[in-house]
Amino acid sequence: MQLRPLSLGELLDRAVTLCVRHVWVLALIFLVFIVPLSILQTYAIPDQTKAWTSLIEMARSGGSEAALQQAAVLSRASSATGATAIWFLVAFFFSPLPYAALILATSQAYLTGTTSFAAAYRGALRVWPRLLGLTFLYTVALVIVGIAAAIVGAVVIVIVVLLGRAAVALGIIAGIVLGGAYIVGMIVLGLVGLIAVYLSYYTCTLEGAPVWTSLTSGVQLAFGRGNFPRSLGAGLAFTAINFGISLVSVLGAGMLFGLVHSAYAGQTFSVLVSLPATAFLISFVTLYYYDLRVRNEGFDLRIEIGAPMPVADA
Repeated sequence: MQLRPLSLGELLDRAVTLCVRHVWVLALIFLVFIVPLSILQTYAIPDQTKAWTSLIEMARSGGSEAALQQAAVLSRASSATGATAIWFLVAFFFSPLPYAALILATSQAYLTGTTSFAAAYRGALRVWPRLLGLTFLYTVALVIVGIAAAIVGAVVIVIVVLLGRAAVALGIIAGIVLGGAYIVGMIVLGLVGLIAVYLSYYTCTLEGAPVWTSLTSGVQLAFGRGNFPRSLGAGLAFTAINFGISLVSVLGAGMLFGLVHSAYAGQTFSVLVSLPATAFLISFVTLYYYDLRVRNEGFDLRIEIGAPMPVADA
């Protein structure tokens, strides 16, 4: 595929082409992770169901003594196996591996036309510790941003209430304007922030950058250099596609459960949907990453003159 600046539609079209050409390798890369994780999740479902049931019973009863005793019993039962905790730990510590392997595989496929399961995972293993560090940093950043967003939201509410006490009409107008601006701002920040997170992982995986450098580079790439509008469009497309795929997965799993009364059938359907979906989404972001580098750094010209490709020994 020729490297050049691409429109959003072209990015989506090329992502489909990339997935179709290398579907078996990309599917296998994710399959070796998602199957064990899904098996763990199947065992964790009863845990989660009991925990949610205990919370629902407490809410319905208004905190009566009998309900609290029942909730305590359910809570002890749900924590007995620890399947949910194991599932969470596996997802947290091992999920960077298949995603890094997919990043490396789609990158090599896009730049050279060939890719390999073994080479992708070898490269992923080399950057795995850094990716865990990056995940930790983004977890902390998410908590900080969440607290800041809550504070700003509280300030908006206070302002609206104070204006409403002065004049009801003024409070309504302020609620619509300030509340609408707050919601739109949070959505825009979330969409571009999502792209920034992915670009940080690409910088770490493909360029071998240190953890902090990867984080700042991803944020700068998404928000700066005139890339903000394109990142917003890419984030919107990514989220819309992901939402559609999730909806298909949930509805399909629910229909299967209703037909055959088996959670395993629904889980299997979700896994089958996730394989091509994840490959496509990663391919889309891979193309967007290189599109930004072409636009900002003349990356296509570097390739033409034979400069080394910034791929971490994939």
